[in-house]
Amino acid sequence: MGVTTDPRPTPLTPSSEARLPVSPGLQDLGDRISFMGVEVTKGKGGALTPDAKRFEKDVVTEWDLKLMQKLAVGLELNQPILLEGGSGIGKSSTVDRMCGYLNREVYYANCAEYDLDTLIGSKTIGKDGSVEWRDGIVTQWLRNGGVLFLDEYNFMRGEVRGRLHEILDSVLRGTGTVSLTENYGEQIKVHPDCRLIAAQNEPGNEQSDRQVLDAPQLTRFVYLKEVEDLPKEVKLARALGAIGEDNVVSIKPEEYLRTSSERTPLKEIPGIKDLITRYVEFADSIEELVETRQAGKGQPQPVYFSSSRDQKRVFEFVEKFFDGDPNGTFQKALRYYYKEKFSSETDREKVEHLIKLVETDLSSLPSRRKGLEADTAAAVGVSASSSPSLAGVKKELGKNFLGPEEWKAQRIDVGEVPPIPASITKKLLNSPCPLHPGEKIKDTHLLVLIPETVNGEPYSARKLDELCATRKGSGDKLIYDGADWATKWKGQDWAKAPQAQSEWVLIPKSDPDPERMREKYGDEEGDKRHFRSKNIAAQQKVHGEHYTEYREVKALEVMTMALLNDLVNGEPRMLDGANYLRCVEPNAFGGRVCVGGFNANGLGVFDDNDDGASDRFGRALARK
Repeated sequence: MGVTTDPRPTPLTPSSEARLPVSPGLQDLGDRISFMGVEVTKGKGGALTPDAKRFEKDVVTEWDLKLMQKLAVGLELNQPILLEGGSGIGKSSTVDRMCGYLNREVYYANCAEYDLDTLIGSKTIGKDGSVEWRDGIVTQWLRNGGVLFLDEYNFMRGEVRGRLHEILDSVLRGTGTVSLTENYGEQIKVHPDCRLIAAQNEPGNEQSDRQVLDAPQLTRFVYLKEVEDLPKEVKLARALGAIGEDNVVSIKPEEYLRTSSERTPLKEIPGIKDLITRYVEFADSIEELVETRQAGKGQPQPVYFSSSRDQKRVFEFVEKFFDGDPNGTFQKALRYYYKEKFSSETDREKVEHLIKLVETDLSSLPSRRKGLEADTAAAVGVSASSSPSLAGVKKELGKNFLGPEEWKAQRIDVGEVPPIPASITKKLLNSPCPLHPGEKIKDTHLLVLIPETVNGEPYSARKLDELCATRKGSGDKLIYDGADWATKWKGQDWAKAPQAQSEWVLIPKSDPDPERMREKYGDEEGDKRHFRSKNIAAQQKVHGEHYTEYREVKALEVMTMALLNDLVNGEPRMLDGANYLRCVEPNAFGGRVCVGGFNANGLGVFDDNDDGASDRFGRALARK
């Protein structure tokens, strides 16, 4: 019997250069998208990948950003999500938008309308008269990976529910294979990129035909209870944004998550034994509140818990998003997995009160944040003191270190300074630079502090422009404004978007030089390792093949690096007239915002049109 595993048309070209709406919570990092700090890897695209251009003009509100962050956690940790909320709040459109950004396929299945043949597959008669198997939506997903979106999950037919649950249980248990009894017991190997999101309206009232899920069904998922009707301010922001009004997004730094490239083992987190003890007490208290109907009483879909599943998910969250603060990270995990189950503000306040009790006294322990500083200090050969990592890294980098004191010398207060990332070690700084053969990273890169605020006000490209107007660098001006094209950027959304949080950026002074690459690797291979005379798609290919340890950079980061370095060190010509860097922000012409041409007249900021013929355009990068 023949098998038709994928009846779809030839996959479409991946939309890796799709433009994200300008927002402080969204960032294209090259091979990943950051949703309020949750970094999710991009896919390879295909016929079922939503066209990201559909979403370029979307009004992304603060509420939308927070919903995308919640879904991104599930995608990154491979934890299935059940999203419950009212019709029209944006459940399915948010999944489509995210998958468009991420270049991932969406396998949409309406559980109320689709039968088993559509979902699982069926036998058909081939052109030659033989019996063939044709995959359904779910089996295509199992083979190819992507996001399976089960809409109207609690409106599922009985015969569909039983079979679908068998398949999903095999996936969720991590068995690696699914037995397809409909096709003579074929064993389908589950693709490692399979992700699952389900959505439903709450049961009862006008939704009387919708099933109330029992504990085994509900606890298969991370259950997120969203609003039944969008808040008025969200509706207003979307409506005004549709006519071009600014959509003000104000997200607190503590609401972001920080994604680690590698998970931090629980046993390495200071105070973890005490935190786990308090977590177990917390979980018992929450379950008691629900059992005694002191919480969750009015919810049509009852709240259930699974101690083993909940614990596993909490621990995975803490290991992946540990930011140096044991108490803070653990409490964020509990808000995600417990507080998000409840709809009423009264219930959520009760849960929040219990969450705040899950903390340990770190005064007698070296906190992980302090530990990172000490680790970094040790790596660069200094002893731990009041600010060892700053002092040690600054000593190693010399004038290529632009931190709080360098800002202060310009009469600019940058507020609270984050710790130096643990990855900035003496070994890294003294390692060969992949962008500039024959030199070390510490000689070709600058470590720059990008602040969240300057003198108590939000930091943005527009604010940087204001600061430069009252200061003088090595030339006549800091930012060039001698032509119409040179000032248009000031009115663009990205220039007004505030920096989300203070962070350190290890950024090259310039992109790879074509001649040096040819000298090192020969003409043919050398031309594959630089970004000049290439359009954006070709630059993306070079980036993905040779510089995966780097991410794309915002225009604000490049501008800060170049201008602060000029003010401190008098070195504007690292971005000279023959060197413009394409930044991550898209423009209206199909190109990118570019920064460069730094001479005595100032630093140029303008839009290019994706012209690959010019050797003047490089690519702005920073170490991940």
